[in-house]
Amino acid sequence: MTLNGCTLTPTACLTGGGSLAERVNPSAYEHLLARDPHKWCRTYFRTEVACETVENGIAECFNTIILDARKKSLLALFEEIRLYMMDRFYHVL
Repeated sequence: MTLNGCTLTPTACLTGGGSLAERVNPSAYEHLLARDPHKWCRTYFRTEVACETVENGIAECFNTIILDARKKSLLALFEEIRLYMMDRFYHVL
């Protein structure tokens, strides 16, 4: 279900008289109005990563894996990373 043409905030759009949501499914309309919009409306969702340790862990793991390859020339470094990724994908899949 989409709320076509609604440029207001989600709560204002729902509470506006004769909204599409109210006409399509009155019980769903009442259910949404009873809830906090921060819990169900996409405009209030956070888009950043919830835990930065995940990003740091991935970066540290990658740096540990390429530690020896970093001492090589650039092309050798890329080749080492390519071979590692191919091997990793082969064993994971």
